[in-house]
Amino acid sequence: MAKDNVAGIFLDSRLPPYTDYRQTVPKLRGKGFAGRIVVISSDIQDPVFDQFEEFDVDDCLDKVHIDLKTFKDIVAAYL
Repeated sequence: MAKDNVAGIFLDSRLPPYTDYRQTVPKLRGKGFAGRIVVISSDIQDPVFDQFEEFDVDDCLDKVHIDLKTFKDIVAAYL
C-alpha cells in the first residue's frame, strides 16, 4: 500500500470478506497505512463499536446521519 497517496479511508464496517472493521483495520494498519480511518455503519450503537479505539480507528459514523453536506464537512475535517 502506498503510504503517501491516501490521507484517509472511510470504511464500511462490514466490508466483505471480513466480518467487520475489527478484521479489516488491522489488515490496513499491517500493510503500513498510517492515515485516518473512519468506520461507517448503519448501527454504531452495536457493542462492537465500544472497541473502535483499541483497533486504531479514528472515528465511527452512523450512515443514517450522513447527507451530502455532512459528508463534505467530514471530509474537510478529517482530511
